Amino acid sequence: MCRSCDQIARGATGRPGIVHCAHGYHGLTYGALSLTDDPNFRGGFEPLLPGCTSIPFNDLGALEQALSSRQVAAFIVEPIQGKGVNMPRTNFCRARQRSAVNTGH
Repeated sequence: MCRSCDQIARGATGRPGIVHCAHGYHGLTYGALSLTDDPNFRGGFEPLLPGCTSIPFNDLGALEQALSSRQVAAFIVEPIQGKGVNMPRTNFCRARQRSAVNTGH
C-alpha cells in the first residue's frame, strides 16, 4: 500500500471514509494496519485510523452499499489477495471500474 494513499484520497475528495476488502494485507504501517481486519496484526495498535470500513472480498453489493454514503474517499483492494491467494470473480474488477466512473469513486 502506498504510505500516503489514504491521506491523498481524503485530501483530494474531502471525504473521510476508506473502504477495503476483508482478508487483505497492505503492510504494517499505521495506515496499512487500519486497512487490515486481522486481529493478529491490529492487536496492540488500536485505535487505528477512523472511517475505515471492511467489506467482503468479491461482494459488489457490499461495496455499492458502502459507497452509497458518498463519504468514501477511496476503495483499497488487492486484485489478487496474497494472504490466502483469493482471486476475484471475473466481473468484480470490471464492475468496480465501471462503478468508479459512474459514481466518482
